[in-house]
Amino acid sequence: MLLTRHRRGLIYLCLAGMEMTWFTPFVLFFYPQARNWTPFVVFAGLLGGLLALMLLLELLSRLEVASPGYELTILGLIWLSSLLLVRFGLYARAPAGDLGWLYNTFD
Repeated sequence: MLLTRHRRGLIYLCLAGMEMTWFTPFVLFFYPQARNWTPFVVFAGLLGGLLALMLLLELLSRLEVASPGYELTILGLIWLSSLLLVRFGLYARAPAGDLGWLYNTFD
């Protein structure tokens, strides 16, 4: 996707930037701690996270992981990134070793 052909990679990069442009105001509005940051910092963080996920998916595609393993790895990445977003988005002030946020999330 991003690393294959220059024109197609540029299109995917522009699409990722457009998506993060749409998400930046929502993050600034709904996430109170983000109000202390500039919109450019929020945009750069969101774009960096999306590009990292896109590069991981491209790496899995290039490694030619077999069919059930590929899908399970993608589901695991989505699950892990969702838990990280909940941890650092909703429970940002929780102590590092405390796993009470995990119980509250599944409760």
